[in-house]
Order: sequence, then structure tokens, then C-alpha cells
Amino acid sequence: MEVRMEAQGQAVVSDKQPNRYLIVGYSRSGTTVIHLALKGHPQISTFNGELRPEPFFNLGISAFNGSPAGNSEVELERGHRAVFDAITSLDCDSPLAIGAKTACNTTTHAGNIVTVLREHFPDMKVIHTLRADIVAHFGSRIVSRKTGVMHSWNEGFSRERKTEMVKLDRWQLLNFAMQVEGVNEVFADLKTSHDYVTVENGAYMDDPEATHQALFEFVGVACREVT
Repeated sequence: MEVRMEAQGQAVVSDKQPNRYLIVGYSRSGTTVIHLALKGHPQISTFNGELRPEPFFNLGISAFNGSPAGNSEVELERGHRAVFDAITSLDCDSPLAIGAKTACNTTTHAGNIVTVLREHFPDMKVIHTLRADIVAHFGSRIVSRKTGVMHSWNEGFSRERKTEMVKLDRWQLLNFAMQVEGVNEVFADLKTSHDYVTVENGAYMDDPEATHQALFEFVGVACREVT
């Protein structure tokens, strides 16, 4: 159900279902900051944390009983959508968009996500985050693991993230780059089947307001300032 306000302030109720969206990307590519930007919108309801690739995308509703044989055909057909709608609809009443974010580091997990979206969510709007600067991406991953502080808004960021210059192993960097490219290629294939948009981390940092406006329009809500 959707509730919108007319110019005169009168509420109008309709049976339109909210738009579904999913933020996908390799870890440390910007999925969290995009998730929080959308989460703060009063007409968007989200799953607060991160939707793990497993067990949702490989088991679906079967994760609750451990065996697909224990589910009816209807449950298997509708289970993914029912679970997604349930966990993403708790943030606000009558949202215009509901969504979640998931990050993965393997092509297997990315492939499971793509398969589920094609089989059960043909109407899902996909937001794919990318980080073009692979050295910064790799360095961010190393420092976050070394310090245990993931984001700039985490407590102790300014203190704990002040590390000495990190030396990157060229072969580890090459392997990391190949992993990232493989995952991104799997996700990029969704542009052939879904309403799909990419958000490049560097471009986002250069002009976050333009990105916010584009994303709000993409998921179908009014543009507003992000706090």
C-alpha cells in the first residue's frame, strides 16, 4: 500500500507496491555509504544490516528448515520475495521503496545472487557499486582488516585508522584485482535483464549530491538532501 500527499496536504491511499532495490558490489566498494544514503530517506524502508550472500541467496526460504524437500512448490516459488519484503519493510510505514545491500567477494556468491534475481525478482532495481582505483580499494581492505575499523563514522576512526604507510604485495594486488573484475563482470550481466545502474566510488565522492538525486529518482522517491 502506498500513501502519498497531495499539494493540499490530503493523504491519498493506493494499492501500489513499493519498488524493490538491491545494492550489490565487491566488499569495500561503497555499498554501505550508498545503503545509508538511501536508508535515511523517509519514504524508503531498508533492512538495517547487510543481507549476507548465504543463506538467503543460495537457500532462500529453505534456510529455515534446512532442506528444499521440506518446502511446498508455492513456498519455493514465492519464498525469496516473501522473506525479502518482510525484512525490508520494517523501517517505516507505507514506503515507496524497499531495499537492502549485499557485498560479496567470490564469483560463486555473485552468481547465486544473479540467479535469484532473475528467477524471483525480475522487477528488482539493481544498484551496482564499483571502485575504479584498485590500489585504493585493495589498500582500504588491508587497513580495515588490520585496524578493525571499517568506516569513517565508526568510533575510533580518526585514531585507529592512523596507520603507517602500507606496502602492497604486487601479486596479492593482482589476485585481488582479478577477483574484483570477476565479481563485477557477473553483476554487470544484470544490465541485460534488470533495471540497473552503476555507482563509481570516486565519482560519488566528487559529487555525492548528484549521485543521491540520481539514486532517489532510480528507486522512485522524491529527491531530498542527505544528512
